[in-house]
Amino acid sequence: KKIINYNKSNTDYRVELVTYDKSSNPIDAFAKDVISGNIPDVLDISGVDVKSYISQGFFEDLVPYMEKDAEFGKDYYVDGLYDAIAVDGKQYYAVRNFTLETIAAKASDTEKYKDGWTIHDVIDYYNAKPEGTLLHMYEKKKEIFERFAAPFIDDYIDWDTGTVNFDSDEFRAAAEFCSSFPSSYEIWSDYNEVSKMIREGKILINEVSLQREMDDFCYNRALFDEDMRFIGFPSADKTKALIIPSSSSLAITASSNEKDAAWDFVKSVITEDEHKKYEFGVGIPAGKEQFEKMVRRLTITEAYTEEDGTIIKPLSGESSMNEFEYSFKPFREEEINLIRDMIKNAVVKTDNSAIMLIVESGLNDYFDGRKNLDELINVLQ
Repeated sequence: KKIINYNKSNTDYRVELVTYDKSSNPIDAFAKDVISGNIPDVLDISGVDVKSYISQGFFEDLVPYMEKDAEFGKDYYVDGLYDAIAVDGKQYYAVRNFTLETIAAKASDTEKYKDGWTIHDVIDYYNAKPEGTLLHMYEKKKEIFERFAAPFIDDYIDWDTGTVNFDSDEFRAAAEFCSSFPSSYEIWSDYNEVSKMIREGKILINEVSLQREMDDFCYNRALFDEDMRFIGFPSADKTKALIIPSSSSLAITASSNEKDAAWDFVKSVITEDEHKKYEFGVGIPAGKEQFEKMVRRLTITEAYTEEDGTIIKPLSGESSMNEFEYSFKPFREEEINLIRDMIKNAVVKTDNSAIMLIVESGLNDYFDGRKNLDELINVLQ
């Protein structure tokens, strides 16, 4: 849709869409095109290992373009997002919408970790609980690792020097901790029982994935019976949340011969609806103006009419998951501030499938007893 709109309104350039969705391995197919010199001017970076591309000088720094642009500059983004997606002070891609991922815990039980926690904090917190306490409703070695360690696999990689440091106290602690959990679990069918166990302190944490309508916020708010803290992921930096750029997050390739035109297109995609009708069913708006429209919709207690004539009513109603019912109601100011705070203390989630395959293969051998921890570390190194 964005490309069609751009091509209709532009007489100097046309954008051609190239996809790899019919390939059995899209990433490899794209890489072969790059190697052969068939490099795009603009790339959708959602689901792409951006740090690997950036380390190879593949993307253009957008800061010079943003500094000259009155409409799409540093102040365009919601507070905190510009710094969150920056890499060494540079902006290698532009974000239209995004998802926030974090971990929720019982607020009254985690005051000590209100500013975030490390993997050692998690271990101490869990080990201090009575026997039979569950860290998560789905406890399994591999899945605990995917929740607690995998999002920060880049902590052990230096893309500038091409070196890794899996032989670290943090990674060893994470691997040993995950190995202490069962190899399988039973699927929960009664989320009312899950909520009861969370309230009683028998289940400690749950993942949260926030998009524009904030359904998961409302669900976890009910799950924790209003006693909820977004404690974040355990990491050296005590990260509060992960940012996942949605589709239509775009980068300009450094080899492009039409960078000004590419910037014009990128800008048109990112900002097209910023001053127009509010979008539903997508990620959190990256633009400050649309973000504040989202906040208004979440917090109003009386209906109002938007500029286009749309009548907006206060949040209300019920929903359910596995027969666990939760309600939608206007957000309080402190709840909105939680979301703002997470954005300011978030990092971009990376997705290096090749490295994760190596790590997961080694971990499987360790979890199944075929290798000890030193042997696992040696393999990964």
